Amino acid sequence: MSVFQDLLKEEIKRLSELKEKYEKEIENFPKGSLSNKIRNGKSYLYLAYRENNKVKFEYIGKEDSEKVQIIRELVAKRQDISNKLRQVNKELKELTKSVHE
Repeated sequence: MSVFQDLLKEEIKRLSELKEKYEKEIENFPKGSLSNKIRNGKSYLYLAYRENNKVKFEYIGKEDSEKVQIIRELVAKRQDISNKLRQVNKELKELTKSVHE
């Protein structure tokens, strides 16, 4: 039984390190999501995020601009890392329960 407990503890340590890595990576990407607004028949994109319990909109540019494409990629990468972080947190919680049972 001790070998099994040791394996669980090693996995918890690995997942904890992975969690830290993902949390640090997320800080390097813009938070929020893209919001499309149409004005005078033209499409403009804004980065929408919360700050002090208020939703803020930061102008990015016209839909077809290079800056919008870059921000889209960055937001998608952040969302991908966030999904991985959620999965790591879920697994960490389950393993921690197993060790303490």
